[in-house]
Amino acid sequence: MAKPLFEQVARGARDIIADRRRRLRGVEAVDVEGTECDPCDARAVRFCAVGALIKSAYLVTGDWERSHILGWRVAGMIERANGIVTEDDDGYGLVKLSDSRGGMAVLRALDVFLTSKD
Repeated sequence: MAKPLFEQVARGARDIIADRRRRLRGVEAVDVEGTECDPCDARAVRFCAVGALIKSAYLVTGDWERSHILGWRVAGMIERANGIVTEDDDGYGLVKLSDSRGGMAVLRALDVFLTSKD
């Protein structure tokens, strides 16, 4: 049962990141005015890779705290599926990928993760 939840979160995040108008670098989420906010906040409209995972997890679970834990956990799973190795905490390799290489690199990483689940 857990694998489908991780996949559902990743697919939801992929949908967010695929929309160039919703992509963001540097912070997890911002509102329409560009003010930083929590990805679970209803005002959040643009997201980084991990922010999109957190938002997607929130849309699935409705649980603010669990969404943050789940989003970061799936970020770590995406790293491992793509062979991203860092000395940072689990999930920060995806943050670095997003900030340095952009949305298309994150979409490719998500696709690798999702196809490894099929």
